Parts: sequence; structure tokens; C-alpha cells
Amino acid sequence: MQLRWLFDVSTQFDLANPALTQIINRAVYGDVPFRAEVMQRTQVATSGYLRELVQRGIDQGDISPDLKLEFAMFAVQALGNELRQFIPQQLALKTEDLAQEMPESFDMSAINQIYDDVVRILERGIAHGASEPSEHGRDHDGLRTSALLY
Repeated sequence: MQLRWLFDVSTQFDLANPALTQIINRAVYGDVPFRAEVMQRTQVATSGYLRELVQRGIDQGDISPDLKLEFAMFAVQALGNELRQFIPQQLALKTEDLAQEMPESFDMSAINQIYDDVVRILERGIAHGASEPSEHGRDHDGLRTSALLY
């Protein structure tokens, strides 16, 4: 799945470009008056690539063709936004500290496990051992809703 590749590339970029990543972290995690503008510009800048990525996933059978393209894009963006908070929390990093300086090292195995778990949930759903959704398992957009009900 290309989303997993995107997670890896993003992390490698952050590690290879700590100064630029620090600027981004200040905008995302810091107390800056222009956070909303930065986030909006970032979202606009990445939406074309994300649209292409999601469409390619649909074309290759990685994403259900029953899903609306815009909804799939929303889901990927929401995951990305929440991972920005979840990963530091899981690594016991304070986001306020990330706004000030990059840590010298990260637990890459923990980050990779989070990425693998996200991709696994996207591929299989959140129910343990689920291969097909139950009779309640799909809504009108093709989303596996059984995972959301528990």
C-alpha cells in the first residue's frame, strides 16, 4: 500500500531535514498566531498529491471503488492529522518540546509499528480477525462501519 510508503518517506524527510521539520513543528505544535493559516496552506499544497495517491489506490484495488474519492481523502487526512498527536504521545514526547527542538533520536521501531497497525486497520478493519463485515458492516458510502460501532 502506498500510504505505508508515504508514512516512511515522511518520517525519513523529518529525520534528514531537522531544521525544516523544526519550523513545521513550531507551526503545528507551538503557540503561533498563524497556525490555522499554515495548516490550511499545507492542506491545500498536499491535496493534489493526496487525490492522486487515493485515486491510484482505487485504480489498483487497494481502496474500495464504492468509496467516494473525497471521503477517502478525508479519512487519510484525518489519520495524518491525528498521527501528529498520537505518535509523540506514544513516544512520551511532549508536543511543546517538539515545537522548541527536535529530539536527537526516535524509537523508529515504535513508529513503524504504529504505521503498520494503521495500515492493517485500513486493510482489514478494526474487528479482531474480521475478513468480511457483518450485515451491519457497510453504510451507504461503502465504509466498514462495524469497526466504528465498538
